[in-house]
Amino acid sequence: MFDDSALDDPRVLASRGAFVEWLALSGARLRRESDTTIRWAADRILAVNTAVSSIMVVGRDAGVVRAVVEPTAKAKVIDWSGPDLPTWAGPLDVLVVLGPSSHWGDLCAQARRRGLVVIVLTWRADDDHVIADAVIRLGDADRLVGLVAAWELLGLAQVSSPTSREVLAARADAVACGCGPAHHLGANPAKNLACAMADAAVLIWSDTVVAARAAQRMAEGLREVSRPWALAVDDTQALAILRGCPRRDPFADPVDDQTLGSKVVLVMMREFSASGGSHDSSQVARVALSRGVRVETITTDESDPVSRYVDLCQQGLFAVAYVGMASMEER
Repeated sequence: MFDDSALDDPRVLASRGAFVEWLALSGARLRRESDTTIRWAADRILAVNTAVSSIMVVGRDAGVVRAVVEPTAKAKVIDWSGPDLPTWAGPLDVLVVLGPSSHWGDLCAQARRRGLVVIVLTWRADDDHVIADAVIRLGDADRLVGLVAAWELLGLAQVSSPTSREVLAARADAVACGCGPAHHLGANPAKNLACAMADAAVLIWSDTVVAARAAQRMAEGLREVSRPWALAVDDTQALAILRGCPRRDPFADPVDDQTLGSKVVLVMMREFSASGGSHDSSQVARVALSRGVRVETITTDESDPVSRYVDLCQQGLFAVAYVGMASMEER
C-alpha cells in the first residue's frame, strides 16, 4: 500500500529517506573522486599504442559504458561477459574491469598473458593484489561514480569524446534541486511520478540506446523496492503487453475498476524533450491510452549522451526512492 502523504512528511524522510538523501549527494560524490589515478591509467593505454583496436569492458554496468561512448568512440567498445577472452584479443586491446575484481581474476590474468592493458576500477581495498596495469581506487560503491570514472578514463585515453566530471556533477545537482525532498508533491516531478507508479505494474519504454540503459536502471531500482512488475521494454514488447490489457470502459467507476489496464503505468523515457511532440505522437502511447493505461514521461535535452544518461537515470531513481519511502509495507 502506497501512502502519498508520507512523501511530504519530514518524520518519514528522517526514518526512511536514506536513499533520497544518498541520491541528493551524487554530485558531491562525483566531485570527491581524484582524477590523478585515472590520468595515470589513461597514460598506460596511450603508452601501448595510440591506435587502440578495441576496449573490452566487463562488470555489471559494462553495457552502459558501451552504449554511451559507442557513438563517438574511435575504437571498438565491447561489453564482454564471457569467462574467457575472445581468440582475437591481443596487445592492441584494452580490458577495463568495473567493480570488484574477484569475479574477473582469471580473465585479468589471461589478459595480461596475452599482452592486453588491464585497468581495474574498484572501491574494495582488497583488490590491490589483482594482476593489472593500473588499479583505480574509487572512494564510493556508487555505480554512477564508477561509470563516470570509466567514461573519463576512455576520454583521457583518446578513445572517446572527453567527459567532464564537473559538468556531470552539476547535472546530478540540478536533478537533485528539482526532485529533492524540499519540494512538495505538487511541485516535484519525481514525487508525482512515484504517485503514478504506486501499487501498479510499471512499463518503462525508451526510444534510444542511452535511454534504454537508464530505463533498465530504473526498473532494477523498482524491483529492489518491492515492485516486482517493473520492466524496461522496447516498442515490440510494450505493444504486446499493452494490447493484452482490456480496453478502458469510459463508464466504469475509477475507484471500483480493478481491470488490468487500471493497474499498469507506462513511463516513457526520451532523450530529447522535443522529439515526437506529445504523448499521442507515439504508437505505444496511443495504444496505452486506448486501454486506460496512465502515461508518464521522463525527458532530457542535454547535448551529449553522457549527460543525457545521468539526467534520465537520476530522475528515474528519485522517483524510485520516493516509491520505496512511501510504501507502507516497507515501513
